[in-house]
Amino acid sequence: MSDDRVRLVDEESEIASTRVQLVNVELVTPPGLAGWRSFAPQRAIHGIAVAPDGAHLWLASSGGVIEWQHGEGVCRRYSSEHALGVPGAICLDPAGQPWVARADHGLAWYDKHMARWQNYPWLATEPIRALCATLDGIAAAGPRSVYLLRSGDREPAVLAADHEGSEEAICLLGDGTDLLLGNDWGLFRLIPAAAPVALWPETFTACVALDRTADGVIWAVGPTGVHPISGGALGEPVRPTSPIDPVLGLAAGRRRLWLLCGESLAVVEGGRWRNLGRPDADTAVRVIADSGDDSLLWAATNRGLMRLYLRDNSAEGQWEADILPAHDDDSLCGFALCAAPRNTGGLWVGTVGGLLVGDEAAERLLPAAFTGEVRSLCVVGDDTYLIAPVEGIGRLDITLGNPDFDTIKQPPGLPLALAAGIDGRLLALTSRGLYRYENSDWSTLTDQPPRHRPRCLTVAPDGVFWLGTAQGTFRLETGEWAMAGEHTGPQGAAILALAAVDNILFAGTAEGLWAWQGETWQLHGGPQSLIRSVHALAPARKAKALWVAGTEGVVRYDPTTAQICQPERLGGLPFNPRTSGVPALPITAMVETATALWLLTRFGIARLKPVGP
Repeated sequence: MSDDRVRLVDEESEIASTRVQLVNVELVTPPGLAGWRSFAPQRAIHGIAVAPDGAHLWLASSGGVIEWQHGEGVCRRYSSEHALGVPGAICLDPAGQPWVARADHGLAWYDKHMARWQNYPWLATEPIRALCATLDGIAAAGPRSVYLLRSGDREPAVLAADHEGSEEAICLLGDGTDLLLGNDWGLFRLIPAAAPVALWPETFTACVALDRTADGVIWAVGPTGVHPISGGALGEPVRPTSPIDPVLGLAAGRRRLWLLCGESLAVVEGGRWRNLGRPDADTAVRVIADSGDDSLLWAATNRGLMRLYLRDNSAEGQWEADILPAHDDDSLCGFALCAAPRNTGGLWVGTVGGLLVGDEAAERLLPAAFTGEVRSLCVVGDDTYLIAPVEGIGRLDITLGNPDFDTIKQPPGLPLALAAGIDGRLLALTSRGLYRYENSDWSTLTDQPPRHRPRCLTVAPDGVFWLGTAQGTFRLETGEWAMAGEHTGPQGAAILALAAVDNILFAGTAEGLWAWQGETWQLHGGPQSLIRSVHALAPARKAKALWVAGTEGVVRYDPTTAQICQPERLGGLPFNPRTSGVPALPITAMVETATALWLLTRFGIARLKPVGP
């Protein structure tokens, strides 16, 4: 056990004596997810669920879910390796169990008895917009329907569907056996076995937030202000004393009503509106939640979780920042774009927020010195090259131990893609042509620019240069880019990925996986195949196989036998957020190293180790 003093705005206050005991808790990995590890920051919190005692928080972020028992100092982190995918909305059911809507579709819930997250088997393909607790379970709103869920092992009941009052919910609130729903068309009451009823339609042409104070008064945010609803009657709205940003969220306490206005805060107490501003000019508040104590508010910001103390007679509140225990992954950028294996073992990862370095044991990812966007990575011999939008093409300087960008001479035009030639030289595709780097200078292979927007560049085992574009596949012939093939396949289709396996060139397109047979393209799979709509490819270490990422997930494919050959211990299913540790789709890049398979997404990086036969 270790401890860490909380950082305070006013260290002379009574709060300064607070100490957080950090407990490292061993988490249970669900069956079928063994070997997966997620690397994703969890500081960007967008959902807060607070237990009735106020001391137990569940926080949803783009990198997973954080369980924080701040009174006891226990902090657990769950991510895609626990079958969560990318969490969206979050709420607690009456038993205190958290439910999470995945950002793409489906639900997961935390089974306290099994001490692990479980997939909810129904609504697996339904995008869930909003969640809330009900008397005996939770309510979940999809694009056109609202469902009642009583437990994780029971089929949901449809409360309302295909009605203006059941579509595109923004907020939900249980009200006895009924449900209140706010959307862009108004405020509605959903009653079992009846059609939704519009409430005060002239006032609520839209409703963006709902909550209830301890005295039972419901508060609803409409275009004309924040309205109290008590005993079935609509009260006069509470409005700010001066124009400010519109109210986007509510957090109802015992007597106080906290309001999120744009990126700042306000509080309503005794019918009086008071603006609280924001912590500072660089901090934007995204979500708020009441703690159960009117003197304390939880706030998710672009800098992580904060809390605001507001005493009864205080003119201003006191902000406390960085209250969650630190984690190594929080220093990473989760929007990954490209990857390449390191010569010394491990992995390079390029993200929109800098370069990451993976160790040989595949247990850690660490930020490198270079913090600019990395759009392309290429290992050539003992050197690693990259493309950065601002700096151009550079070589990684690892002499000081922390890799940084080392500028080299630039080829003509704007750099678009990198590849390694079979002669061990670096190739660069630019807006002016294709160039080879040798002896610290560039020689021209062709000064003909790509005809269409390029997506990928590769060199086949026979030395032919191939270019995938938004309008088909081209190869370099006698100094000019020529469209390859007469087949109706990828000739004019958008090429999303290229890879060479066993002397065969493969192209991934929205229409499937295609192999170049010398004169024509041959389709692998079809409309019903798991390898349709391919957006990433990578050679596999298993003989003659390649990894294929598509709309159904990631599979290992043997083109010789035309069979999916997934690792047997993982059930033979495609890797996606419902079946594996993959955080999200689509996959932006894939690399299999000597020890692990790495899958990159916009919401984090997943590693499978070992891969297995």
